[in-house]
Amino acid sequence: MLGYLGYYGSVSSITVPNIVGLTTSAASSALSALGLVLGSSTGSTSSGATAENNGYVASQSIAAGSGVDAGTTITYTTYSYTPPCTPSYSYSEQITSACNGCTETYNVIATDIACGTGSYVYAYNQTRSCESNPIIDQYEEVYSTTSTYCTIRETTVRQNSCSGAITYSYSFFDRPRECPSCPCEFV
Repeated sequence: MLGYLGYYGSVSSITVPNIVGLTTSAASSALSALGLVLGSSTGSTSSGATAENNGYVASQSIAAGSGVDAGTTITYTTYSYTPPCTPSYSYSEQITSACNGCTETYNVIATDIACGTGSYVYAYNQTRSCESNPIIDQYEEVYSTTSTYCTIRETTVRQNSCSGAITYSYSFFDRPRECPSCPCEFV
């Protein structure tokens, strides 16, 4: 019977514990208590890494629950967490210029999105406000009549100095007629 065991090696008698999620120090202690050895790290992974588990054991070379001989070495990988990039450079600038009676304001924000590599993203926000909308035309016309009044519609036409957009505004007022057949009077 001894020859049979000697030929195939010793019987596995130690159950490998789960060391995933432990610090390397705690993993080493857990393995040592069972007569196993924590080997060296075989690398790191950022998958599932957080600030809280950074440097902790992420995987082990022999699955938990496996039976092994005393003195077996178990290697591992660790979590490697890289904090999000904080821009090292950003600026904000406001540019104001005049445009035919209008004021244009550009807000420019540049942020270094690659943490010091010189890759910038620019955001532009443009606002335009006109200080004056000059009247380009104004006229009156008869809107309706009665025997005693003429209802006059006064039309005011303005053109935006910057955009060129034309707007119309109307005012209505009544003027007395001197007689039922008299024409409506304009100012």
